[in-house]
Amino acid sequence: MEKKNLPKIILILGIGVLIGYVISNATTLSVRELKTPSTSYVGEDKDVAFANSLGLASFDGAWVVVSGGEMVNDVNSVAVDCWLDKKICNVAQADVVFDDLFSNNISYYDITEWSQTGQITAISSSLCEDQILKADIKTKVVTLTEARKDNADKTMCVQSGEPMVLKLGQRGY
Repeated sequence: MEKKNLPKIILILGIGVLIGYVISNATTLSVRELKTPSTSYVGEDKDVAFANSLGLASFDGAWVVVSGGEMVNDVNSVAVDCWLDKKICNVAQADVVFDDLFSNNISYYDITEWSQTGQITAISSSLCEDQILKADIKTKVVTLTEARKDNADKTMCVQSGEPMVLKLGQRGY
């Protein structure tokens, strides 16, 4: 490599770092952004009526922790489909575990409420915890609360702190 090309290489590297920084800041989510959905995400009453008549509500994004701890896999992609006639919500999630290792999972939640105003509540229970999925068709706000059961067997279930609350936000990557 010639010394006269060194300034060009340094300049190109500097521009690349600057572009990477700008892209990273533009695509990063903050909890403040998640508290109130943007107007582009808020639907209309006709969207609720259509989803209710179709019996299908779909949401997608990425889980972001609102409270209660840290997620194991921050880089994730989530698709939620709730079916009124089957009374079930499918939550498909893909995670980046390491740089080149991925995992995926589908969870099922039993719908306990689907109101005319587009409020959906679905629950999945295990021996140790309850997971409560809440979704709003109109505002597109989806939360997942994972909480240890009060009557969980202390020998089988790990003691946890406060319930973890996740919110489905825009994909941040």
